[in-house]
Amino acid sequence: MIVAGRASLYISSRERRVEDIGARLGLTPTGSWEKDDPIRVRDGQMRHRKNSHWYFTVANEPGEDGSWGTPWLERLVEILEPRKSVLDQLCTEYSVHIWWTAEFESNQWSIALSPALLARLGALGIELEFQADGIDEAT
Repeated sequence: MIVAGRASLYISSRERRVEDIGARLGLTPTGSWEKDDPIRVRDGQMRHRKNSHWYFTVANEPGEDGSWGTPWLERLVEILEPRKSVLDQLCTEYSVHIWWTAEFESNQWSIALSPALLARLGALGIELEFQADGIDEAT
C-alpha cells in the first residue's frame, strides 16, 4: 500500500533562465533556482548550480488515502491540462517532465493507473518518471 507520495512538474535548462515560468503557467513554484546560484554541498563546500530549475509539486494531504497512489498525480494532471498550450511551448524551450514518487508500506506494493488517467497523461505529451521508496531490496 502507498502511504505517501507526490507528483511534480519539473522544468530545467542549462542555458535558459526559469524566472518567468511561474508567470507563464500561472502557478507559484514549490521551488526554483537559477544556473550559477550558490549551493552548499555535502562536504560543506560552496558550489554553483549547473542548471536552472523550476518545479511545482502536489503532495498527498495528511490522512488522505493514497493506497492506490494516484490522487496527487490526478490533481497535478487536472492543474496542467488547462495549461497544455503553454506546456507545449515550454517543451520546445526546456527539459520538461513529471516526476511521480510513492512511498510504500513494507513490501506490499501495487500501482493502478486507470485507462482514463493514462490517456490524460499521454495527451499532455510530457515524459513521466516514477520513483518508488520503501521497497525492501530483497523483494
